[in-house]
Amino acid sequence: QSYSSDGGEHWEQGVLNSLVSSQAAVWLTRIPTTGDLLCVWNQSSAEETTTGYYRSRLTSAISTDSGATWQHFRTMASGPGVKEIDRIVDPEPPGFLESSGVLPKLERILPEGHRTVRHPRVRFIDDMAYLVFDDRWYNQQGKKFKDPWRLRAVPISWFYEG
Repeated sequence: QSYSSDGGEHWEQGVLNSLVSSQAAVWLTRIPTTGDLLCVWNQSSAEETTTGYYRSRLTSAISTDSGATWQHFRTMASGPGVKEIDRIVDPEPPGFLESSGVLPKLERILPEGHRTVRHPRVRFIDDMAYLVFDDRWYNQQGKKFKDPWRLRAVPISWFYEG
């Protein structure tokens, strides 16, 4: 994360924060009705990242203090093989971890119907949030067999319930 003291003209050196993430796109926006930050990203544990599940859970979290702390973690979408959990707390200090791309492809035997949910986008209309994301399904050989975009609509209050 990085901060700007001049409205975005210049930015401080980026530093790792407590949001456990994989190598994937992150969506960060302000909720118009509250001004709070909303982050939607692919949250994954170190084990999930190294075994191919690095984009199998989309999580949301809210920050009321411009990203210093995060709360109200919610799983927005997930695939088979990932734990049903809203927040992953990494016991180690923040760091970088390579994804499954470092493993030989033959060693990554994923379950039939492996799913990745990625590239979130959020828009607000009135008291509703509309999340669009890429939802890919694969067979055991890693061949993609479904590639639809999904839309999920939730009341803005839903993000604060977690």
